[in-house]
Amino acid sequence: TGHVPFDTIRVYRGRRALDRYLADGEPPIVFRAPPNLRCDGFRAAATQVCRALGRRGVFLDMNAEDEGTHGPLWVQRYVPLTVLAPHAMLGVHYGGLGTCVAFAEAGRPAVVVPTHLDQFENAHALTSRGAAVTLPWRRVTARRLIAAAERAMECAGPAEEAGRRLRQETGAETAAIQIRESADRIAAAAI
Repeated sequence: TGHVPFDTIRVYRGRRALDRYLADGEPPIVFRAPPNLRCDGFRAAATQVCRALGRRGVFLDMNAEDEGTHGPLWVQRYVPLTVLAPHAMLGVHYGGLGTCVAFAEAGRPAVVVPTHLDQFENAHALTSRGAAVTLPWRRVTARRLIAAAERAMECAGPAEEAGRRLRQETGAETAAIQIRESADRIAAAAI
């Protein structure tokens, strides 16, 4: 029945600086660190990915102590993904539902690095549609992340198609029609 984004708040620290950063070059690779894990190694791997691919990146980490530019990365604690994902060339994230939907709806391919729970299923849903590559968190190394990012960039076509379909989704209308049809069937059967 569709998905309602949880990050509709458009106010966040550093917005003007980030807007300038995004406007100042090619679309970045956006890395979204898992909020429940220490991510120093992931940030180091993200830096290596950007350097190896000749790209710049945005690294979102709710636990970051130092925001701003650090080598090829713009580091920030929070940016609504519904704002940032459309500016990305690729998303590298842990596979939370909201994060998956933000990148999928924007039509951006992804490397999903699931850590636990439903994230593996979310990664499978994107991968099975050709819109992502999955690399489990416990297997993340810079070398593997670079290879996964290169493969994921080849998913741009299927990711854009998935995004187009998601943007056309009329979840609330579809749900209302199905509820009404079910109610009509139940009422007809009771007569």
